[in-house]
Amino acid sequence: MKDLIMQYEFAVEDLRAKDKEAKLELSFLEEEKKNFITIGEYETNILEKIASIKNDRSHYSSMISDLKFAIEWMKTGRKPGLMRGAENLAAYQREIKIDPNRFLNMQSKERESKTDKEIKILEDKVLDLLWFMTKRERAIYMLANGYGFSVTEISNLTNIATGTVYSLLDRARKKIKKNIKVEDFFE
Repeated sequence: MKDLIMQYEFAVEDLRAKDKEAKLELSFLEEEKKNFITIGEYETNILEKIASIKNDRSHYSSMISDLKFAIEWMKTGRKPGLMRGAENLAAYQREIKIDPNRFLNMQSKERESKTDKEIKILEDKVLDLLWFMTKRERAIYMLANGYGFSVTEISNLTNIATGTVYSLLDRARKKIKKNIKVEDFFE
């Protein structure tokens, strides 16, 4: 790919040189055209050459822009002007890389059953987390996470706008995140 990009860049430089030569020739012919007194066969040939050179310069310009477009596409891996390339969608998504061999040697672990005392301790820790919230945030949070209601269902139940429900849930989650101590819940 690097070789192709290099060839394209050389082609762009070559086209620019040809365009520069054509521009010099055009300016020379334009100066000669100013000296016309009458239009004869010689003058008609010059006018045709001028039109031909202008046409060539137009083609050079379009080829240069096409090559620059292709070069940028090859360098970035995406179509110029786009934020994402369709070729590599996964690069913009969150990926968690896991070694599949890790699961081959895993032993199945049965869930540990908790005693009533341990469950009571966990409940107390959850209540301590809920203590940091306002009464309204606590109610919305319990409806969403404790009972599994959606935001629209909570909005209909409590007669609170869905935007407010979203913001109350967000505030509650931020308070929990700020005050949670992971070691209290997971050993």
